[in-house]
Amino acid sequence: RFRLLPGGNYHIGLSIAEEEAARRITDPFPATIEEMRPVFHGFINPLLVSEVPVTCRVARTILDSDTASDDYYPAWLTEAEARRVAKAHGCRILDEVEWETMCRAGTTTLFSFGDDLPDDEDLERWMAYDLSDTMDLPANKLGFAGLLFGEWTKSFFRPSYSSNVSDFESRVIRGGGAHFSDLGRRRGMSALPPRGSSAHPPPKQNGGI
Repeated sequence: RFRLLPGGNYHIGLSIAEEEAARRITDPFPATIEEMRPVFHGFINPLLVSEVPVTCRVARTILDSDTASDDYYPAWLTEAEARRVAKAHGCRILDEVEWETMCRAGTTTLFSFGDDLPDDEDLERWMAYDLSDTMDLPANKLGFAGLLFGEWTKSFFRPSYSSNVSDFESRVIRGGGAHFSDLGRRRGMSALPPRGSSAHPPPKQNGGI
């Protein structure tokens, strides 16, 4: 199922206030702050984005390999597999600015749900791997769920947002790490779930990935 990600200019990057909120949870900050600076406003066009990351059940309809035992767990895919699954559904993988905009859902806090960690029961729900009941999953203000796994983006890694130097061998991974922020940023890994988006969806698209 897809949800609308409205177009516009959005806050991107880790602000001083968000860093301070993170340090109240854990200090030293368990990430490279320079990689998430400077804060800027990025523009995106309207998109339809899948409500949750691609699941094993969906990935199996495209890939020959068995991705995992549970149909409704996130599908841990290589970058090539992630692109293949997205393309097969008429979609593409989000870029880094689109992903952060989707995750923030208009907020300017450390997490999409605020500056503090929820209690253990709620945090367990945010980090649950079972994505079968999307109506019961905790979600941000735009209805996107499954934000804490770490996901492929199509953007190449740069050491900071002001750098013109890209590592053309590593894609940016977004999400994960509820211990400091759902806005975490790092280099690509061998297998991660993607989240598909469709820039030009049909008017009445009901299916989703």
